[in-house]
Amino acid sequence: MKFSMTLPGAGRGTVRIDGQDVAAATTGADIRTRPGEPTQVVLELMLVRTDLDIEDAEVTVPPATRKALLQLGWAPPADEPEGER
Repeated sequence: MKFSMTLPGAGRGTVRIDGQDVAAATTGADIRTRPGEPTQVVLELMLVRTDLDIEDAEVTVPPATRKALLQLGWAPPADEPEGER
């Protein structure tokens, strides 16, 4: 997985995972490096909790968000059509 971050000034910059910019959802980053070991990057992402109870709702995830979630290890729901997995 490729990671890059640019910080040109307070409140600006990019945080990219395999080319996907997740800066808008990133609230913090911790980078740890030790000689002879791979660099470890821990990102804190802003998650918003919303409780809804709606029957027959169609839920979609924007393509950029879906790509970022998949790169972070998310598994789509089992009932998602095969072409969208």
